[in-house]
Amino acid sequence: MRLDELPQSSRVEDRRGVTMRRAGGLGIGTIVILGLLGWALGINPLYLIGGAEILSRSVGSQQESQPTPSETQAGSPSDAMLPFVSAVLGSTEAVWTDIFAQSGKTYRAPTLVMFSGATRSG
Repeated sequence: MRLDELPQSSRVEDRRGVTMRRAGGLGIGTIVILGLLGWALGINPLYLIGGAEILSRSVGSQQESQPTPSETQAGSPSDAMLPFVSAVLGSTEAVWTDIFAQSGKTYRAPTLVMFSGATRSG
């Protein structure tokens, strides 16, 4: 089967080239200290680390800049990667829609995000 014969998905978001800045992140030393403190006090260190991350974001540091819809280039990159990814995702959506329908369920199609570097995830 040829690539141009596969169903195309419209649920591909291209965030390549969109920069994500984050200030106020925790360093390795802070994580080690919180881990030792949590161990010594019998507290799950993940709770301490999570609280420290929240605190570091709220104390005058820059928030992560999220790309606005105008910054994302859904459907307009200059390379062949988006058509390929769209075809692969479209064919998997078609297959899983049929499989779910046979079981009397509804398939909820995902959104695939293409990115380079870092991106914000759920």
